[in-house]
Amino acid sequence: MGAAVLCLVACEDPGGLRIEDPEAPSDAGPQWGSDELGEEGNLPDTGLPETEGSGSDEEGGEANPTFVEPGATWRYETGAAASPEWMSPAFDDSAWSEGPAPLGALLQVATPIPAGPARFRTRFEVEDPGAVSGLNLRLRRDDGAVVWLNGTEVFRTNVPASPSLLEPSVYSLSETILYDAFHYYHAFPDPALLVPGTNTLAVAIHGYEALDPDSVLDALLRAHDPSAPPEVLTCRVRTTSYGGKYGPRHVGAIWIEDAQGVFVRSLEVWGDVRREHLVTWVSASAENDVDAITYATRRVHGTHQATWDLLRADGTPATPGLYRLRAEITEVNSNGNAAPGPTMAIDFELGAGPTLITELSAGDPARFTDILLYSP
Repeated sequence: MGAAVLCLVACEDPGGLRIEDPEAPSDAGPQWGSDELGEEGNLPDTGLPETEGSGSDEEGGEANPTFVEPGATWRYETGAAASPEWMSPAFDDSAWSEGPAPLGALLQVATPIPAGPARFRTRFEVEDPGAVSGLNLRLRRDDGAVVWLNGTEVFRTNVPASPSLLEPSVYSLSETILYDAFHYYHAFPDPALLVPGTNTLAVAIHGYEALDPDSVLDALLRAHDPSAPPEVLTCRVRTTSYGGKYGPRHVGAIWIEDAQGVFVRSLEVWGDVRREHLVTWVSASAENDVDAITYATRRVHGTHQATWDLLRADGTPATPGLYRLRAEITEVNSNGNAAPGPTMAIDFELGAGPTLITELSAGDPARFTDILLYSP
């Protein structure tokens, strides 16, 4: 699972995979940076980056079976009027429509459904829950989602932190753009929620606004060995606007440094025509984006999920030890008269065993949320 999995509309060059900017805008007037290439409906479905829906886990073959496959059949209802207790395992969904995933509107889907709020349910069998030591959920959603396993909430992505049970009138926190709607986001539900026999996975999808025309849902749920280190580092972060001069349009970067603050590798850089305003990243990396995902200035904020294959920028393997994942965004001319934009850091130890981190070590928690770092 490397940089190549996110090549949506791209070509390979010495600077890494690049989603090319359209024609650079004029500096006259209020515009800044450039819009993303194309619309979501024109982007290819990238699929699951590692499993491609395989029936076993790379961490242990058949010992870690897949319970819900990508493309599984789901029952669903749409519209603002949600059935009472619809996420409960005891709920009778036999009157709901059903179809294979991906389900959604406007995007490339197997089952078209009306745009707007939607609720989904699928069932799976577990013979011996005590034999499942961990669970790995990967969710594809547009725009935001809440997931329940056997009636208990286990994942919330790009939606408000409250209320605990969302009404259909609640909207997502940001609009999905570019590859957001084609990506699978990680979560690790508690396997103690599993029961012998039939289990229920339920998902609510919430759009960015009342008339949001597109949506999508697909998921993977499989057994997971929490003691087995992953082969790559995965990080997830959602950025939010701070009301800068050009906000919510912004540029940003995600990269790795060692414990001494020495640059190791860029993972993502967005803002090809305004990257000089990423003061911290430029200082750390000298704009080294070898094998990083690079693409255009973003017109809205959203969720990023980047991976590190544990190689340094020069191609040599990173040695075990302490490292720091960094991220920076800016909505202003930060290399001019304006101050640098917000940054964040997550400290982790490579080679210490599987490590799951969901909080910042440093930085602005209002600008960087939905944190997850999963490290070998």
